[in-house]
Amino acid sequence: MILKNCPSDLNICRNNGICYYTDAGSISCNCPLPYTGVFCQNENKFCDLNPCKNGATCEQTEGVDGKCICPPGYQERTCNTKPCDADKNPCKNAFTCLQTDDKFVCLCRFGYSGDFCEISL
Repeated sequence: MILKNCPSDLNICRNNGICYYTDAGSISCNCPLPYTGVFCQNENKFCDLNPCKNGATCEQTEGVDGKCICPPGYQERTCNTKPCDADKNPCKNAFTCLQTDDKFVCLCRFGYSGDFCEISL
């Protein structure tokens, strides 16, 4: 299944949700926290959604927003990202390697590109 961004005149998602449509013609919304629902129309309290990962603690703040208190080594809004383990770092010529679940993101040094910064420009 291929997902594509909806044309701007077709964006039916509310609350800054991102509209996608498939090659089969169906439309869906990718909702930012704390919104859920088919069109991102439901507003939830941040911590009610259990968004925090890797043993992080959720702290509800004013209104519907909240934040995750990350354990050492983890970062990002839901504590789902950490620097790559030295023995599992697939990046070749990168400033930084970040790991989210089983996915790696390499931030390449100037003059390099590719998923793992393996291509010299």
